Amino acid sequence: MFHASVTPAYREALAAGPYDVLIVPGFPSEDGRWNRAIKARVYWSHHLLQRGVARHVIYSGAAVHTPYVEGQLMALYAHALGVPPEVVFTETNAFHSCENLYYSYRLARALGFARVAVVSDPFQTTRLREVAREFELPLAFLPVDFVELFWMSKADPVVNTRAAYVPNFVPLNRRLTPAEIERASAGERIHAERAAPRG
Repeated sequence: MFHASVTPAYREALAAGPYDVLIVPGFPSEDGRWNRAIKARVYWSHHLLQRGVARHVIYSGAAVHTPYVEGQLMALYAHALGVPPEVVFTETNAFHSCENLYYSYRLARALGFARVAVVSDPFQTTRLREVAREFELPLAFLPVDFVELFWMSKADPVVNTRAAYVPNFVPLNRRLTPAEIERASAGERIHAERAAPRG
């Protein structure tokens, strides 16, 4: 059953499954515990895995604004919900949403996965679609259906998040200038890597 919040594009992407792997972009955690954004993304990816919409998942994100590696933190919560470790992968280099997609898709291809879908909230998904077009990434999109998510039974497992913690952490806005951050968020690092000669 589909809800009013599910778009025709979502229905088409869902019908085109199953997918080899889901990409789930990260979100900052101030204290190592999941917030509403992280919880929604992890629960929705868990839901899609349980339904057989996908077989594996890549949680993506470095420690960007807080000392917690976003990809690792999401993976810890996914394990606590019962997602088998053997189907979970992490990408921990991405600082921005464009890098979440680019580096995760590159990891997916290296792992032998061909059919790849992206899980995020509907708001970020709009931006991610633009990124996929810009970098010519053949991705499907399965944004969170908040109506269905609302009715799910959701626990808050206790997770030891020290494995995702970076000691002596320096936030991105102290590593880069505002201009550098803006260029990076526009995909500067990706463009540089794509332009570099391959040997």
